[in-house]
Amino acid sequence: MPARGELIAMLASQTALSALAIDTMLPAFDEMRETFGLAPDSNRVALAVTTFFLGMALGQMFYGPLADRFGRKPVLYGSLLLYGVCAIGATVAPTLETLIVIRFIWGVAAAGPHVVTTAVARDLYTGDEMARVLSFVRSVFLIVPVLAPALGEALIALGSWQWVFGVGAVLALVVGAWSTRLPETLDPERRRPLQFSAMSGAFREIVHSRRTLGYTAAATFSLGAFLPWLGSSQLVFDEIYGRPGQFAFWFALIAAVMSVASLTAAWLVRRITAATMVRRSMVVFVVQSVLFAVVVGISGGVPPFGLFLLLIVGAVANLVAVNPSLVSLAMEDMGHIAGTASAVIGTISYTGGAILAGLVDGAMSDSLAPMALGFLIYGAGMLAGMVWAGGGEPAIDP
Repeated sequence: MPARGELIAMLASQTALSALAIDTMLPAFDEMRETFGLAPDSNRVALAVTTFFLGMALGQMFYGPLADRFGRKPVLYGSLLLYGVCAIGATVAPTLETLIVIRFIWGVAAAGPHVVTTAVARDLYTGDEMARVLSFVRSVFLIVPVLAPALGEALIALGSWQWVFGVGAVLALVVGAWSTRLPETLDPERRRPLQFSAMSGAFREIVHSRRTLGYTAAATFSLGAFLPWLGSSQLVFDEIYGRPGQFAFWFALIAAVMSVASLTAAWLVRRITAATMVRRSMVVFVVQSVLFAVVVGISGGVPPFGLFLLLIVGAVANLVAVNPSLVSLAMEDMGHIAGTASAVIGTISYTGGAILAGLVDGAMSDSLAPMALGFLIYGAGMLAGMVWAGGGEPAIDP
């Protein structure tokens, strides 16, 4: 077994593949619009992000039972292979529609490492320790958004936007080679028969667990609030604020703040428990959402750039910091079906989050009003889910 530090870095590299598949392509949106004959302010290319997340959501339905039957490592290697094939396929997509289909399948592939990472963490840790490990994984994972846009711009400068996708195949190979150091964490006696009906059984358990259902709903709304930032951030900087060429810098800076916030969340969990940290963070986010909506409304949809940065950094950093704890709280009562439960929870939260995010992305054009409204409504949904979960028996709070 690798040392804890290497294990966290390894798990982070596996989950980071999904971020790399998204964040490296964001600087390529302008070139992609030109290649596919879209208007400069068209946000249709954001569908390549939304469909990727939908693929991740649906893919988890299959990887969970497979990981519980055959173990974590075979599922990891198989999904990495599909990931690399899709990365190569995206480089030769002749139309935007073809690319979107490939991105959906690519998302299905990226779901594998995502499911395996959560299941491995649940195999090895429980309770607040699991929440801390996932928070550390997320903080290392968030180094990727700091570097990925710059990497994407460099690849575009050296070649074309297709290079941004092609590098994904190389990275999948590197992560796969490193992961050979990870032993199988699912004991043979804990393996379950391959029955996809187990998904419906896990779904019933989740629905009947008030805590799990509530925290899963909160995680869904948190993704719904966060994903529009990924899908529309390039449009915000380049078109709404008229700052072309600055996107990679500002995106990386905000991602660095998100990484610090995730580390801070891991530190807080050690001192006040995951459930307490989530409650406090949710209240703060609702306040942030109200402030953002008021400022956007007063300023006619486009607040001053400095004020926008201040508000958006606080909001997205809070969302990123709290999501791992929401997942760990949702998983806490599901240890006996960790792989399948991780898949079901991931499917629900990613599908719901992608749909909610698509509503915001589709409305984005020349104003931040859709994003502000999304923060407000989805923030209320997060708070409602947390309150509902609080009515169940606490598994982590002392």
